[in-house]
Amino acid sequence: MNPELFAPDHTGYRPCRLKRFTAVLYFRIDASDVVVVGLFTSGENERGLQNRG
Repeated sequence: MNPELFAPDHTGYRPCRLKRFTAVLYFRIDASDVVVVGLFTSGENERGLQNRG
């Protein structure tokens, strides 16, 4: 899968909703690396994502 297919949201991270699980994976692209910054399952508060980096 191409990580550039996912557009950044208001946090600047790229959310990827997982089809098989009720979760959202947040990542960023640094040069040629993909950096996972958060994985939130349903019911978790995603506001803490802004403090990650």
